[in-house]
Amino acid sequence: MPGHAGQDEDVHLHKHVHACSGIAAPEWSGPCLGAKKVTYLENLWWDRKTGDPHTYSNNIR
Repeated sequence: MPGHAGQDEDVHLHKHVHACSGIAAPEWSGPCLGAKKVTYLENLWWDRKTGDPHTYSNNIR
């Protein structure tokens, strides 16, 4: 649905931040288990740079 991309991205980033903080639903927390806590801005920058929401978490263990 064009026009909702920004909204969807916000939801995705929000879920990713919570996953890396260890307080997400199981389907979101798996890729971030063992990762350090990261800030919303770090997630925002990395997601926009790579397009991969899990690259950052996997590389900082």
